[in-house]
Amino acid sequence: MKQYASEHYIFNYHSDSEAEKDILIIAALQEACYRHICTVLRVELDFKIQYFLYDCPQEVGRIYGDNEPCNGFARLPDKIYAVYNKDIKCVGFHEDAHIISYNINRPDSPAIREGLAMYFDRYWWKITNLDWTVFYLKNNRYVSIAELLNKDCFFFFKLCHNLSHSRCFH
Repeated sequence: MKQYASEHYIFNYHSDSEAEKDILIIAALQEACYRHICTVLRVELDFKIQYFLYDCPQEVGRIYGDNEPCNGFARLPDKIYAVYNKDIKCVGFHEDAHIISYNINRPDSPAIREGLAMYFDRYWWKITNLDWTVFYLKNNRYVSIAELLNKDCFFFFKLCHNLSHSRCFH
């Protein structure tokens, strides 16, 4: 794999890939995300985040360990594995929010962990988080926070209602 280092990241990617073509754009985006997350959370990391950009979800799923296609996941303490191709560009706030926030605290509740990452994302499938909330309320699919704080319920509702962006949890 080839590498490109920026102030807070080391990006790893294949030669002649979409990631190689866009590496300066990717680095600028992630640096902006890093600065915003660190400002909001009032934290600064003492290490660089290692990004591994792959061409397809199958590669990322193999690395995750279950061989199920996956667009991206964070692996503590400092690694992010993500798909970057013409159709899927799994970059931005989400996985970085996990890595950065876990340096303050890693809550036991997956709803809190995913909720914080989604707060930074602001969008899911190009629809705002607020619009999703309205959709779930209007369609009687809203799940109470009290229920979601229960790990078993969170995973059940996520599976049944597709509440999060990917099947990968951290």
